[in-house]
Parts: sequence; C-alpha cells; structure tokens
Amino acid sequence: MPRTPSSLDLTFRSKVAARKALRTEGFDENGAQTIYDTLMTNFGELRFGDYLKRYLYRKAEMTEPFDSIPSETFQKMILGEFASRQVPAHFTPSSASLRKLSGNWLAQKTVSRPVVLLLGFGLGMPLEDVELFLTKGLLETGLSPKDPFEVICWYCYRYNLGYFVFTDLWRTYSSLPNEMLRYSALGEKTDRMRKQRAQIKDEASLMNYLSRLPQNAEPRKIQSITAREHFDRMWAEACKLCAQMISDQDTVIQETQVTASGIESILYASVPRNRQGNLLPTRSAKLDGVFSGKRLTRQRVSDILSGNTAITRYDLMTLCFLIFSLEEGFSSPAMRERAFHQEMNRILDECGMHPFYLTNPYESFLELSILTEDPLCTFSDVFELCYADSNGK
Repeated sequence: MPRTPSSLDLTFRSKVAARKALRTEGFDENGAQTIYDTLMTNFGELRFGDYLKRYLYRKAEMTEPFDSIPSETFQKMILGEFASRQVPAHFTPSSASLRKLSGNWLAQKTVSRPVVLLLGFGLGMPLEDVELFLTKGLLETGLSPKDPFEVICWYCYRYNLGYFVFTDLWRTYSSLPNEMLRYSALGEKTDRMRKQRAQIKDEASLMNYLSRLPQNAEPRKIQSITAREHFDRMWAEACKLCAQMISDQDTVIQETQVTASGIESILYASVPRNRQGNLLPTRSAKLDGVFSGKRLTRQRVSDILSGNTAITRYDLMTLCFLIFSLEEGFSSPAMRERAFHQEMNRILDECGMHPFYLTNPYESFLELSILTEDPLCTFSDVFELCYADSNGK
C-alpha cells in the first residue's frame, strides 16, 4: 500500500511533491512555471519551532495527531525537562524566564546556536540529536571542533554528562594559564580537527585538546577553511565556464575578466533592479521565504572573497548549481542531477553540513531546476515569475 504523507514526515512529503512536479504535463516545455507553482503550493518556510515540536512529539511517543497538539503542551514539556535536569534558561545571566524563552523557541523561524546547545542539556539529547538540530534544524555546521565552548558541549553530550559537569569543565578551561594555550589549531582543516577531537576520552585529553584553542577568539565568525577552499575552487571554475559562455567569434573573454557583478547578472538576469543598479530585495517578490538570504549577489561574493562573512550551504549550492548548469557532456538531465547531487553532498560532508535536504524549499528549487533541459534558464525564469507581480505579494 502506498504511503500517505503525514505532517511529521516532511522529507517524504517533499519527495512526493517533487515527483508530482516532474510528472506534470508540460514540465519539459515549461518547467519554470511548474516549479514556481510547486513551491507556492507545497513548500512553506522551514521553521526551527516546527522542528523542535516534532522532536518533542517523538520523544514523548505521542499518538494524537501532531497538528492537533497546542504549543502550550510542548512548552510544558520543555519546562519539565529543564527542571528535572536543573538546567537554567540561558548560559549567561539574563532576566528572561524559561517560560518566555521556550515559547519563543517554539514559534521562531530560527534560533542561535547557543539555544540549540542549551536545549541539548535541557532535553537530555544524545550527541547525534544535537548535531541534527544544528545541521537540519538550523541548516548550519555541526559542533565546531575549533570552538572551545562547543568542544566542551560535544564532550558532555558524547559521554552523557549533565549541565553542571559542563559548567565545571568550562570553568577549568577558562582558568588555564595563558602559557598553557598553544594557539595552534585554528589554521588546521576542520575535518582533521574532528578526527583529533574524536580521540578525546577523558578530562585530561579534553584539556590537552582545548589547550590548542584560544580562549578569547570567536571561531563562529571565522570563515571555515574547508568551505573557503571549496568556494574558491568552484568560483574559479564558474568564472571559466561563464567566460566561455559569453565569448563569441569576435571577442574572447578570459576567466580573469569575469567579475562578481558579471556572475550576478548571469544568475539573476530576470530580477528587476533599482535606480542604483542593485537587485530588488526578495521581499518585493513572491516566495520571499524561499529565496531570502540565499542569493549569491555581487556584494555577498565580495564579502566572502574578502573573508568578512561566513560561507553558508546556500553559497556553496548556488555556485555548484551554476557550474553544473553550464557544464556540457551530460547525456540527460537525470545524469546531470545525479552528478550534481554527488558533488554537492561530498562538499557538504567535508564542510560538516547536512546532506542535500529536499525538505528545504530552496534546495528543492535547485533540484527541480537541474532536472530541466536548461537549468540556468529555468532558474532565471522562476525568479522572473516571482517578480511578475510588481505590487508584491
């Protein structure tokens, strides 16, 4: 008997919607309209609060219909779990109550990483669940092996140690004399650091590992070395392919002549611009929730290349999509899609990010676009449809 998508099984529902779109009559001739309609009808915004509710629902082994359970029920669960483990409402002093904060967590589109780490202690999560909250719930990287705070959290989750053990370990690390801190690890690749972190077995080996990390640095603001290497490699390849695309018999364009502005013009050729020549914001278009914060604009590329901003999965995905859209040699859209998927998942894995996630509307958009005969044209046409209503949503 065929499965029926439930409100809990978002991945299955997303696959059903994608398959339905691919089977739609006229998809081969007008894929952009089908993709646009599919995104409008079947994909809402991914919200952290919903992810948290689903986790609590499964944790409590509830049997009532998920959609019928009020947020207050989940809030009471959080309050009870935190109280039973004597976990406070925040890592640092604050006047905000857990009741107020938990209500916000259940309603918000996204939260900060410290909130997830605190939930890890408050809900007694195993390490695997915390990692999934970070990589699927927030769509960020897993626990950083270069951040002392997150390393200590990782150690506590891995060995099922509570919040008070965490505070003791953090206090011990914070009291290490400066001469014991060797400051040698931040320049190493994250994947190598993860392997070294996996060798931590006890408090002594934990402190030895932590002695290589500076106490006052803010690693979350430092660009990932691995992600930057992948971005630089793909950027060079994208510039090369774009140069080939815009060259003609009379004018040969070199890849060094392709700029961030040129890439922006190729990706978002159909997006209207303001008087200053900047792309209109996504809030001026439909599907704002799908595309907001995910466009690879010239300003974003400039910030990435100058090292002023962290590289997200969306930056990597969009650049990878552009490359596979321009590359030739694929015998069919399905063959192109398989190669794109394989390469994208390899990159995401090396960067400590969750694999390609069809439940994410933007990733479904890329998936469906790459399956058309002309992915880049389809990509552009969907944006054109989003801005077709000049009066906004």
